[in-house]
Amino acid sequence: MVAFAALLLLTQKFKLSSSTALIVTGILINIFAQVEPANAFNAVVAVFTTYNSVHTIICVILLGILSNMLIQYGFLRQIVVLLKRLVHNKKLLIGSIPMVLGIMSVPGGAYMSAPFVDELGNDLDIDKPKRAAINLTFRHATVFFYPFSANLILIAAIVADYFNIYSIIRLNLAFSVLLLVISSWLFFPRPNAKASSNEEKSDVKLSKDLKMLAFYAMPIYFVVFVNILPGVIPAAALLVSILLTCFLCDRKNLSQILLKGINKNMILTVAGVFFIQNTIRNLDNFIDLFFIMLNSQSDFIILIGLAAGCFFVGLISGISLVPASIFIPILLTLPLNNTELLILVFFAWSWSFMGYFYSPVHLCQILTVQSIGVSTSALYKEIMKLFPFLAAGTFTFYFIYRFILL
Repeated sequence: MVAFAALLLLTQKFKLSSSTALIVTGILINIFAQVEPANAFNAVVAVFTTYNSVHTIICVILLGILSNMLIQYGFLRQIVVLLKRLVHNKKLLIGSIPMVLGIMSVPGGAYMSAPFVDELGNDLDIDKPKRAAINLTFRHATVFFYPFSANLILIAAIVADYFNIYSIIRLNLAFSVLLLVISSWLFFPRPNAKASSNEEKSDVKLSKDLKMLAFYAMPIYFVVFVNILPGVIPAAALLVSILLTCFLCDRKNLSQILLKGINKNMILTVAGVFFIQNTIRNLDNFIDLFFIMLNSQSDFIILIGLAAGCFFVGLISGISLVPASIFIPILLTLPLNNTELLILVFFAWSWSFMGYFYSPVHLCQILTVQSIGVSTSALYKEIMKLFPFLAAGTFTFYFIYRFILL
């Protein structure tokens, strides 16, 4: 835990990138746990030789390329323009734009959606702190159900031998809906005349805009359809979507855009996550301590301990992948059936997200505050209102799923 606490110091005090800080943290874990040099070396080698980790890194590379193509060739910009023409309800629109831009793992994506949210928030007389909260919450609603978010790509790799990622997505949907509903209730204004536009649109224009929206959004939904096909791995689906985007765009400066899309920091972050995960797997004392906690007679005590661990690591790292990659593999070693494991994975992932969401080093939070022009404390005052609902929701859904599925 001392090594994980150093993450915050490394990123804030020494201004290291998240990827470098993760790798240093992995080294510190090996030092503090007195891991044999040979085992530490094997943990590094496994990152680049194990199928799941190599496939995940390839997916992250391809996802970065696809995301950059959608930005540079104007696909995302056109989607926003078309949404503004099609959706006349401004309250629906102010939530839709950050959700759409949040679908792809675009570095600085929160910064892209913030100006639209700020403008629409001004039209709706929403206070700036609430505008920032809307940008932050709605942007992250899709990480629970879009299978090609960087988070779910990694989780899919971790659970691949146990169940399909779409099994987790089905459980995640309720939590995502809860996040959206409570955020709307807390941050949106009460019904008023400004909420919708009286602009009328002819059927011809409406049909044309819908077709254009389907065209520009094609790379986003096509990759999901391809991945659902039997035997198609995520990397292949992403590659097909990249080829489709090449076909749809004008291909100007294509080679430069492809290379610029390779996000080195994200690649190293994922590699650092797998390095830490491989190291933790070899720490018998840590795993034994975790098993002692899980052998408690009370399910509620077990859940409290799991929630606290995931939340703490997510909070100090500012990366939801870190706690998920530590705790979920340990959960999968428990002598439980796949349905029980699935429900525990849902619970651990929910709390990993919450730790990351509330982290002071969460990049989306930092960019949102800067763009909308609001203090961090004012934003925290708003998003902390969500916490009791989300926390209660994780426990409620856990016991409901056990009652229904077991």
